[in-house]
Amino acid sequence: MARDGSQGYFDVIQLHGEEDEGYIERVRSRTDAPIIQAFQVRREQDVRSANESTADMVLLDSGQGTGREFDWSLLASVERPYILAGGLTPENVGQVIRELHPWGVDMSSGLETDRVKDPEKIRAAVAAVRSANNA
Repeated sequence: MARDGSQGYFDVIQLHGEEDEGYIERVRSRTDAPIIQAFQVRREQDVRSANESTADMVLLDSGQGTGREFDWSLLASVERPYILAGGLTPENVGQVIRELHPWGVDMSSGLETDRVKDPEKIRAAVAAVRSANNA
C-alpha cells in the first residue's frame, strides 16, 4: 500500500541515474516501496556517495550493463549492505560472495552465451551462490 492508503504499483524502485537526496525523498513521499539506488563505482568517492545515500539499499556496479568487473578492492570501505553487479560469472560469484559479503548479487551478461541466457550458466551460478552461502 502507498502512504496515502491506495494500492501501490511497485514492489521495489531501482534508480540508475545520479539522483540527489531531494529526488529520493520525493519518490519516498509517494510510495512505501523500498528504493535501491545504483552507483557506478570507479573511485573511492563513488563508494562514499553510496554510503551517504538515504536509499534503502545501494547497488554497486561497473556501469550500466557493461558486464565488466570494477576494482572490487574499493568495496572495503562500504559501510552498509549492498548488491554487487558487474562482471559476475558462475566462475567467480562464489569467491566474490565469500570475500566481499554483499547482501545480494545481480548477474546478467555473465549468464549468457552469444547474448542469450544460458540455462547451464544459470544453474552453475545458483550452485556457486548456494555453496558460498553454506561455507
